[in-house]
Amino acid sequence: MVTHPDAGRLKAWRYTALMLKKIAVATALVVIVAAALYQFAGLRVALDGSGKWPRFVARTPDYDELEADRASQHQRPLPPAADAPVGSAPSEAPPAVVPGDSAGPAPVVAGAVRAVAPPRGYWPDFRGPERDGRYVETAIRTDWPREGLPRLWRQPAGLGYASFVVADGRAFTIEQRRQQEVVAAYDVQTGREVWTNGWEGEFIEGMGGDGPRATPTYHDGRIYALGALGELRCLIARTGAIVWRRNILVENDAPNLTWGMSAAPLIVDENVIVLPGGSGGKSVVAYNKMTGEPAWKALDDRQAYTSPMLVTLAGARQILVVSASRAMGLTPGEGRVLWEYPWSTQMGISVAQPLLLGNDRVFLSAGYGHGAAVVEVSQTGGAVAIAR
Repeated sequence: MVTHPDAGRLKAWRYTALMLKKIAVATALVVIVAAALYQFAGLRVALDGSGKWPRFVARTPDYDELEADRASQHQRPLPPAADAPVGSAPSEAPPAVVPGDSAGPAPVVAGAVRAVAPPRGYWPDFRGPERDGRYVETAIRTDWPREGLPRLWRQPAGLGYASFVVADGRAFTIEQRRQQEVVAAYDVQTGREVWTNGWEGEFIEGMGGDGPRATPTYHDGRIYALGALGELRCLIARTGAIVWRRNILVENDAPNLTWGMSAAPLIVDENVIVLPGGSGGKSVVAYNKMTGEPAWKALDDRQAYTSPMLVTLAGARQILVVSASRAMGLTPGEGRVLWEYPWSTQMGISVAQPLLLGNDRVFLSAGYGHGAAVVEVSQTGGAVAIAR
């Protein structure tokens, strides 16, 4: 049997053509599936928080529709108590808008439960005045009707995971609106947006979700807001005008965390405390709350996702911090370590806020099978330490 000299090449060509056809079909199927996910499931492809790996993220909200709705809301006059101008500071980024509730506040029926205004500036911080999640005021209704409380208003908002602080009749938060991180103030009684202050910044993370994380802090008529990419701003609470700004990651040579900056800024005396997690003594940083000038910097810890707390343990006033590797008490004036307890979790994922148990104990907990611990702090002869 005689084989044609071109038979081998013909066979190789047919094999190559078959493989190319399979690749083309597979590619077409991927494109069709991706298009279907984009069109019908509201997903788009973007890079994750590391900036290296693509993944599907939600293509919601519909910002065109939301912005049109919010613009319509801004045409209505502000309620009498909310007399601050709408929009961000003139010298800063233009107002970033998302939708309001075009239908306006929900009607209040006869006999409906009315909103009870909390004390002036009562809920100014993450999880309340002491950051412990406790509401101790008595001006709150507990005899709820069987069908539940009537809704006074509903307000769509941008993406993100920050909660609200409430003071002087306003509710303040930080949201993702398109490619901007935006601090927004809402009138508590009506839901009407009063002002916004935004800047370019978009934190995207496939597992944790997109948008800023850290709840703003209200203090003496100012808002201290931290974006997921490290932008820290001090704003006038009444108008949204900017007082000063810093980027805590850039100026402290700190890499961002996998799930972004999440610790709410903490006011301690004349300073605002943040946790950039930079090495070389730039892990815990204090800025002057009025000017934004650095006050002190301390430690080398890689930080985690818990917010610092101002506490008194064993009679010693201190800043309680849970980093990626330990829990510790720091002196308020310089960040010197008073005591520490090893608390190293999987991938440094410390998220749960510590809880105070009485006057000298701290309850720590973590997920991923790590469990919980109670640390007792004692003071002897002026020296603070954990009980062994």
